[in-house]
Amino acid sequence: MPEPKIPSIIFVPTPGDHYSLATGSATMSLIHELTRKQLAAGGEAQIIVGHDTRHDIPDGKCVEVHYPSSRTRRQKMIEIGLGRIGLPRVFERRLYRPVAEAIKPDFSGPVLVYNAPGAIGGIKKLRPRAHVCLYAVNALFRTYSRSEARRVEAAADRIIVCSQFIADDLQTALGRSSSKIRVVHNGVDTQRFRPAPREPGTNGDPVKILFIGRVVPEKGPDLLIKAARLLHGTTHPFKVRILGSSTFALISDLSPYEQELRALAEPIKEAIEFHPSISRSQLLQEYQSADIFCAPSNWDDPFPLTILEAMACGVPTVASRRGGIPEGGGENILYFSPPNAAELAERLAEFLKDSQTRSAWTARSRAQAERFDWQQQYYQLCRALTD
Repeated sequence: MPEPKIPSIIFVPTPGDHYSLATGSATMSLIHELTRKQLAAGGEAQIIVGHDTRHDIPDGKCVEVHYPSSRTRRQKMIEIGLGRIGLPRVFERRLYRPVAEAIKPDFSGPVLVYNAPGAIGGIKKLRPRAHVCLYAVNALFRTYSRSEARRVEAAADRIIVCSQFIADDLQTALGRSSSKIRVVHNGVDTQRFRPAPREPGTNGDPVKILFIGRVVPEKGPDLLIKAARLLHGTTHPFKVRILGSSTFALISDLSPYEQELRALAEPIKEAIEFHPSISRSQLLQEYQSADIFCAPSNWDDPFPLTILEAMACGVPTVASRRGGIPEGGGENILYFSPPNAAELAERLAEFLKDSQTRSAWTARSRAQAERFDWQQQYYQLCRALTD
């Protein structure tokens, strides 16, 4: 059976996000990979971006719009109240009105609006011929009443979610199942992210444990440092590399949390290395030089890209059993339950035993990642939009 083809797709990322490899936005990485596959299939792709953002990826056509000022915290609180009495989230609709105006009135293809449920009704009203879809890569309905969530569902032609975990969360908000929901897992470029030949080391070389992500409490780097402190001096020597910053910016001041992490690491500072965010074009070398990857998320992470990328590079992985992470890792990573740093230490210790143990997991990691190659995920998206 031939795979469905879609002539043109419009992607609508969050206003202010950058369509650039110089930043680490997971949503923009997702849009970029789907855009590449859409173009390779002979279709067209547009990405609606703010005029004042960085958008230097050559794949796809960037359409600049002038967004109004972002919503304030007070406006967001007002919108919650409006939603509960049956009114639309007017400030979010106003924010996304330039998106609707940038779409040609006769466009009838899919418009994928990322993480903005309050914008769906307004875009659909102004562009009724378009196939307006909410694309949820986070749990979005925690502040929505049941009736408001159902109004969003009614306005959307499809709701694409990045994991079954997000689908379940949405259906809880709706109070019922919905035929409009489709799960399209995030993917990985298995041609780019792949194991590299490793230079033989010596028995005394420290094992490299890598963390990549935003350095915020939700991502749990403090749990990794606590686990490292428990392990220090009791296992083979290791070096923890915490790669990232509190924001996606490549240069930023240390947040209070980042300062706390450095204080937490002080007793074993020779075993902990901090490095600010790097561009996505530099990530491959980081994964390929790691011996263990750790994703200690202390929240319900929907379906992180970093785990698939590390596994595609054959890196044995330890991660939280939360959110959509087990959907990506399957039985081919080791799990712990946050915030249990002692359990995390036990899982890391299994990979710190010897290189043979880690090597045995390399093939398992790679095989698991290959199940989520972006080509398959793109086909899954096309089926979700056309069935």
